[in-house]
Amino acid sequence: MMEDLEVQDHKLFYYSLFLLLVIINNMENIVYRNRWMSVINKLNPTGDSFYYFSESDKVVILPYFVYLGNVKIVCLIEPVSTWGRDKELTAITGSIEDYETPEKNAVRELEEEAGIIVPFNDKWIELGEFNVSKSLSSKRHHYLVDIGNAEFSEKVDTDGSFFEKKTKRYVVSPDVYIHSSDLSFRYMVEKLKEELNIY
Repeated sequence: MMEDLEVQDHKLFYYSLFLLLVIINNMENIVYRNRWMSVINKLNPTGDSFYYFSESDKVVILPYFVYLGNVKIVCLIEPVSTWGRDKELTAITGSIEDYETPEKNAVRELEEEAGIIVPFNDKWIELGEFNVSKSLSSKRHHYLVDIGNAEFSEKVDTDGSFFEKKTKRYVVSPDVYIHSSDLSFRYMVEKLKEELNIY
């Protein structure tokens, strides 16, 4: 009987230790937060702390169409101050709201950022979701979309920020991607070329 109690005590001790490690592993301290992102300090199971950035997951969209036998893409040229560039070729990107699926967000962002209306159907090609950095917790959901028969809205919405006011939309050949340092944009153009067999 005494031995059974000792075994139970040991089990209870190790279970309590396990729970403590789980709690420590999930302890987060928000060091900084604004409406776009947070900097978080977290303890790992060894007790060491590390920092990472947290923001909403995002969609990345590359619209394309074929005109007179030539493939064209719609991209943005925008200032990206974090990269030290006042002009950078990028894909259309937007933050996923809490109430949205990535697919609904992609449709909304395409209309808001480029004035292009395409319901989520077989015109969309999902390339997958990826983490882009070990120090960033959010994911990027990548989509190609054929806008050959799309509708266009009259107004393109922006949040009124300096960066969005400086952003321009361009229809260009996919070959321009070699001038971009945006890894998502370059990846998507490569996937588009593979999808359409245009090497």
